[in-house]
Amino acid sequence: IYQKNNQHPTTMDKLHYEGTPLSILLQRAAKLKSSETSQLRSTYDSFPPFYQNSICPRQEVEVARSLPHFEERMAAAAKMKEEGNEAFGKGCWEETLTKYEMASAVFRYLRNGNPEWRTQVSLKF
Repeated sequence: IYQKNNQHPTTMDKLHYEGTPLSILLQRAAKLKSSETSQLRSTYDSFPPFYQNSICPRQEVEVARSLPHFEERMAAAAKMKEEGNEAFGKGCWEETLTKYEMASAVFRYLRNGNPEWRTQVSLKF
């Protein structure tokens, strides 16, 4: 059984396929998938953080995006920005950034345009 750093084997190390531990097979599969998607990952990594963080929005942002009128979307974004301002005043920097990113994500965001996203990656503006 394969062991790392003289540690006790994990459940994954106890499972084998044709003599190779499952943990090793999964590591190899992850490396292969990483190499297959490296170009897409490079593209994603080149986007500003607020775009990267917009691809899996909170429900509040999804609701704001779906509002039928621009003025309603703008009001929702302004509310998120105001919440960010309040967090800033309290010195809550992470919450501040999150709220500001949420406000901008109402209008500018990435979305996964591929229903098969679990097996493939496709980003659309």
